[in-house]
Amino acid sequence: MDRHLQQFKKVVEVGSINAAAEALYISQPTLTQNIKKLEERIGSKLLNRTPQGITPTAYGEVLYDHVRAMDNTYQQAMEKIKILKHKKSFALQIGSGFVCWEVCVKDSLKRFQKRQPDASVHIEIGNNLYLYDRALSGHLDLFFGHQILGLDKKPGVKFIPLWKTTHCYFARNEHPLAGKPIAYEEMAAYPWLEVSHHDSRYLAYIKSVEENPLEQERRNHDIARVSTNSMSVGLELLLEEDLILPFVSEYTQLLSTKGVSKLDVQEPAIEEQVGVYVPEDNIKQEALDFIAYVQESTIPFDKFRQA
Repeated sequence: MDRHLQQFKKVVEVGSINAAAEALYISQPTLTQNIKKLEERIGSKLLNRTPQGITPTAYGEVLYDHVRAMDNTYQQAMEKIKILKHKKSFALQIGSGFVCWEVCVKDSLKRFQKRQPDASVHIEIGNNLYLYDRALSGHLDLFFGHQILGLDKKPGVKFIPLWKTTHCYFARNEHPLAGKPIAYEEMAAYPWLEVSHHDSRYLAYIKSVEENPLEQERRNHDIARVSTNSMSVGLELLLEEDLILPFVSEYTQLLSTKGVSKLDVQEPAIEEQVGVYVPEDNIKQEALDFIAYVQESTIPFDKFRQA
């Protein structure tokens, strides 16, 4: 930030030219001259000098508020850069959706760490569009999730398919629609629960909604939705209210142990392709190793596919 602005900010905060000069390790005449130059540059008087000390004028108050905001933004940027540098020190940065974490990433991570105990790993959990954005910006080496259909493809990231799944609907066992065959339209009478809510910032990545049946369904369902980015919170809500959770079939067995069952919807289920997004070029060897560990687990996926 501009040196004169920093000095002006300090004067306002301490209310004294002498005290500010001492805190800034400069002489009082130098600070006074710099404030004068700042006032000339802006074309307005910024400080009132009173027997009680220095106070900002109306113009000075406006400038101070913005200078303080600029300083906060700068400090936040420095903190994010520090975090990014720390993450770059990780040998492998992995992203995963909720389902992939439970189905394959968690167990594969154990094998990876057992075989490569000195490799440090960073894990991020989130929905696909968030993880896609993170991969494009270089924050992730790979991420696991379903294929994003209708994607406005950006250079730098490609999708490798691993297995197929089906899109199902879940509700608590006491739900009025549970335990009987139902038509798809009957679910329209109940609010839906989203546990991987899309941030509007990332929806621009979907270029063609017509190619993405899941996004079409999400946008067309006009009943009020309840959303959360936490699977545990979502499960609590699902057990307390007559909500409907659109989710993948891999969770059928796990949810059945929590008092949640798959609804018997008579219409054909939407199929999804699940896989891993990786850089188009320069894939880390550690990333290739991790994908190999996941591929070794393709047979255990069957235990999650309970019809």
